[in-house]
Amino acid sequence: HFALNVGTSGAIRTISPQAQVDQDARYFCYPASKRQFLLGGPVNNGGIVLDWARRTLTLLNEKATVKDFLRLAKSAQVGSNGLIFLPYLGGERAPIWDANARGSFVGLTRQHTKADMARAVIEGIIFNLYDAATGLIESTKKPAAINATGGFMQSDLIRQTCADIFDVPIVTMKEQQSGSLAAMFLARQALGLNKNVDEIGRFVEKGKVYYPNQKEAAIYQKLFPLYREIKNDLAASYQKFRDINTI
Repeated sequence: HFALNVGTSGAIRTISPQAQVDQDARYFCYPASKRQFLLGGPVNNGGIVLDWARRTLTLLNEKATVKDFLRLAKSAQVGSNGLIFLPYLGGERAPIWDANARGSFVGLTRQHTKADMARAVIEGIIFNLYDAATGLIESTKKPAAINATGGFMQSDLIRQTCADIFDVPIVTMKEQQSGSLAAMFLARQALGLNKNVDEIGRFVEKGKVYYPNQKEAAIYQKLFPLYREIKNDLAASYQKFRDINTI
């Protein structure tokens, strides 16, 4: 399994029995124990981008709630009518590692609505997480499922969109403070109270599972290569934006 935690920022992680260093530096690798290594891709742009969109796109009303924004996004079609959003509002770590990166809507027309833009924001955030996960998948294998935690992951719409974009089941966790839980378990290992990392399952209670909708997953599999193409095409422009702003 992979672990996906998204709050203000986010990360996608997995455990490997051996160190795996990516030549393109797409993910980190460090010891989790004497016999296991943690591989992962951290991203800057999680719930903080959702909050920006909530304040900016929802009826021009900063008092609009997250539920208002999600309701607006849900009213748009899957794929946002071909509108793609790059969520790099705060630069980005994995997978592009560029502090100068900027966010953008690409493919915008007069026919697009606020609902399309709202849904594109959610899809863009998750495309970025999936992009960060591709290096892990290539170095290990596609996960059987992803355990999901964090404030960003609390809505049915976002959980289902994750399942459709990653094309694997998303398993919710009753315990949302996954980092604290892991730290507690590592302390138990250090004290000799637990030996194997698999024993952490005794402390975990799973919640609802979201399975991919194959029709919607197929739409995202067509859109994702375009998302990556746009990402790569715009990469050379970010330094120029920075230079303009420092004149």
